Amino acid sequence: MPPAASPAPASASSKPAAPIRLQASDTTAILQHTGSRVQIEGIVSRIGESRSGDVLYVNFMGNTRGELSLVQFTKPERKASDFARLNDLVGKRILAEGTVSVYRDAPQIVITQSTPISVLAEN
Repeated sequence: MPPAASPAPASASSKPAAPIRLQASDTTAILQHTGSRVQIEGIVSRIGESRSGDVLYVNFMGNTRGELSLVQFTKPERKASDFARLNDLVGKRILAEGTVSVYRDAPQIVITQSTPISVLAEN
């Protein structure tokens, strides 16, 4: 019996596949990608903060409670600058990348100060 063929080594130049691009309003598709890295496109409607003040969130136009938000955990000394950075995105079509998780039955993507967020268009 011949030895089993071993898989070909990955090419040094091969890159991981780009994350799938989803619309912020497509909750069904987003939930199907829980645990996966995705790109999210949508128009930012508002920025808010949790009652405790240690979480900032980005809501998208057309989304309601239970639909996708980007969330950022923040510290008191960074809160003003984090809020200002995110607030500059209101009314703009953005593209953000991250891993989909679920919190209280709603999809979310946790972002950090270093998460690249591209502005695609001003609305």
